[in-house]
Amino acid sequence: MLMAGVKLDPLWHSSTLPLLFLLTAIIMGFAIVVFEATIASRVYSLGDETSMLAKVSRIMSWVLGFYLVIRLQNVFMRGEMGHAFSGSFLGNMFLLENFLLITGFVILTFLRNNLTPRLLFIAALLILIGGSLFRFNTYIIGYDPGTGWNYFPSVGEQMITYGLIAIEIAAYTLFVKYFPVFSAHEPAVSTK
Repeated sequence: MLMAGVKLDPLWHSSTLPLLFLLTAIIMGFAIVVFEATIASRVYSLGDETSMLAKVSRIMSWVLGFYLVIRLQNVFMRGEMGHAFSGSFLGNMFLLENFLLITGFVILTFLRNNLTPRLLFIAALLILIGGSLFRFNTYIIGYDPGTGWNYFPSVGEQMITYGLIAIEIAAYTLFVKYFPVFSAHEPAVSTK
């Protein structure tokens, strides 16, 4: 998207775009772990994993904080922050994506002492949606292919994406049901 130049809205076009995409991949990776572990512990009646997930959330909050500083500082330094608050569709999409990420960051950072499985799940969900929206905005919303041209994924393209997601969920469910993914192990007994 760096080569898109003026075709990509200034709210998303930046020389730091590769770094921002890398950071969102890391953040969303941590968030999906929290999301999946929370759902799996409920569906498969596993034990409470909040203490382990809280450790993951600490790393996630640091990376997310770094991302937000770079993202917002970049837009501010290029003088595009006024465009974000212009009330336009693009400005509102920018604000929505960052609102979701900042809200997830606030939950993970300032409510750390009160972290419950529900708060961790909500934070992870907000971060997943916000990170996905950043990528969606960069590729679809903020990109203008030229006068007279519009692009939005067709129903067929969307169905392929939804089908791949469904296959991944089905494969995960099969692996969990037929392999000892969540098997309980007894602690080893010392022979000393």
